[in-house]
Amino acid sequence: MSKDVHEELQKRMQQAWQSYEPDAEDINVPAPDLAFLQDGSSKVIDPQEMNLDFLSGEKKHKRHISKVAKVAAILLAILVTSSGMAVFMNSDASYGVKGVFQNIKHYISPQEEPSMNEQGSLSLEVTDWEKLDEGKNVVPTLYIPQYIPKDYTFSKCTFFKSEGIASNFYEFTKGEETLLVTVDTYNGSTDIYLSGEEYKSPYSDKEIYVEKTDGEYTATYVDESIYIRVVSTISNEENVKVIEGVEPSK
Repeated sequence: MSKDVHEELQKRMQQAWQSYEPDAEDINVPAPDLAFLQDGSSKVIDPQEMNLDFLSGEKKHKRHISKVAKVAAILLAILVTSSGMAVFMNSDASYGVKGVFQNIKHYISPQEEPSMNEQGSLSLEVTDWEKLDEGKNVVPTLYIPQYIPKDYTFSKCTFFKSEGIASNFYEFTKGEETLLVTVDTYNGSTDIYLSGEEYKSPYSDKEIYVEKTDGEYTATYVDESIYIRVVSTISNEENVKVIEGVEPSK
């Protein structure tokens, strides 16, 4: 920038001062330093040298808050995946959370509803042992086998109810082998045909009828209004143990 421009700017600044303070004595306004405009040069500012005090607390502590958020997320993960969740779910603060978890659980594993056929008979199939109590929606009394031979696992149970009869059909499997347990209860007098040889249980005074046909063992027990039948490929001794272990659910 030329010297004439400097002088002209100084003059204009002097005039501006005098117009603002007309009664003031003459004041010599120094020439402005406009060296920073020379050659259009500029200086690159190092961000580390900048004074950031003018920034709000939210921006200055952004990194700190981010770290806190990460720690909180980790603690939440520990709470959900450890015994901490059990402690929390038993506290008063968890009242509302319990309802949310229960709704989610109900949505994921909804309760099965019995189906009805044209004759008005109810039936329900349950494939989860933990949900056997749902059978009470069909049969008046739920009977559960307390003894099952080794290595056999629960497959399913079908509950059935029609006029005069309620049934529990259990199926257990071990590979390709199947163990079937049927428990029927009758409302009123019913004639039941029993086949096989009479066998007195060594565990009680029950008289059980046993037979073997084509490699299958069948054991049947009838007493008053209950009928229990076990079919397997193991032995009638094991079938009798199964019969002895059938008990009504409490």
